[in-house]
Amino acid sequence: MSATIAQAPRRARPALYWLLLLAVPAFGVCTLLTLRAIARQPQASSSDLEERLRHVEEQLAALSGQPRLTTLRLVPDPTRHAASLDQTARTSEAEGRETPSPSAAELAMSQDPKTRRKAAKKLRDLAKSDPEAQRQLRRLLGDPDASVRREALDALRKGGDPTALNETLALLGDSDRNVREGAAKAAASLAAKSTDATDKAKASQALQAALKDKSFEVQAEAIEALGRGGDPSAIAPLREVYGDGSGPNALGTALALAKLGDRAAFQKEATRLRGLFDHGGSSDEKRDAIRVLAEHAPQESRAVIEKALRDPSDRVRKEAQRALERSGR
Repeated sequence: MSATIAQAPRRARPALYWLLLLAVPAFGVCTLLTLRAIARQPQASSSDLEERLRHVEEQLAALSGQPRLTTLRLVPDPTRHAASLDQTARTSEAEGRETPSPSAAELAMSQDPKTRRKAAKKLRDLAKSDPEAQRQLRRLLGDPDASVRREALDALRKGGDPTALNETLALLGDSDRNVREGAAKAAASLAAKSTDATDKAKASQALQAALKDKSFEVQAEAIEALGRGGDPSAIAPLREVYGDGSGPNALGTALALAKLGDRAAFQKEATRLRGLFDHGGSSDEKRDAIRVLAEHAPQESRAVIEKALRDPSDRVRKEAQRALERSGR
C-alpha cells in the first residue's frame, strides 16, 4: 500500500504537464486578445490605458501566481521626459567642462584663417604678461591671410608689446590697406609705450613715410599717430600734407600740427569752422565744428558756441549746451 501511495505523484505528473501546456497558450491568447481590444478603442487617454494595463497585469498575476508588476507606461510622461532632458543637458555641460578646449597656441597653428583670428583675440590678453603669447602674435604678423595679420596687429597694440615694433613698422608697406591702417595705429601705440628713444625715432620716420600712402584712411592714422608722438621732425612733412588746406585730411593734419606746437594751420581751420554758422553749414558739420572748437579753441569760439544754442537743429543746440557745460559756463 505504501508503494502505491509513493507512486501516485509520479502517475499524476503527466496530467500536470498537460495542464501547463494547455494553460500557457491560453494565457498567451488571452493576453493578445486583451491588448488588441485596447488598441482598437479610439481616443483612449493616458489614464484609460494605464487602467486597462493594470487590469491585464492583474490577470497575468492571477494566472502565474506572481505579484502584480509595476504599471507599464506606453504613453510618455512629459514630466519624466523633461527631467531626462535636463539631466542629459547637465551631463553634457559637465562633460564639456571636463574636456579641455584647444589652447590659443594650438588655434594659432590651425589651417583655418577664422580659427587663427580667434587665436589672435585669445592671445591678446595673455600677451600682456606672457612672452610665449607675444611670440605667437608676432608670428601671426606674417600670416598669409590679411585679416589674421590685422587681428594680430590689434592684439599687439592692446597687449602693449613694444618688442613687436619692428615687425609692426614693416607692415606699413603691406599690400592690404586694412593691414597698413592697423600697422600705423599699432606702431604709434607701441612706440609710445617704449622707453627706447631709438624706437620712438624709428617709428616717427616710418609714419612720416606713410603720409604718402594713397589710402585716405592709412594717411589719417599716420597723421594722428605723428601728432601724438611729439616728434618735432614730423612738422615739415605734416605741413606738406596740409598744403592749402583742401585735402581730405586737412583738419586732422592741422590738429596734429597744433599738438606739435604749430598752430598756423589750425587757426585757418578754426576760422573755417566758425564760418559754418554764417554760411549755411549742415547740422552734422556744425555739430562736429562745435566739438573741435570747444576742445581746441574754447575761448576764441565762445561767441559762436553760444550762438549755436539758437540753431534750428536740435542736435546742434544740444552739442553747444554740452560744450558750454564742459567749459564751466
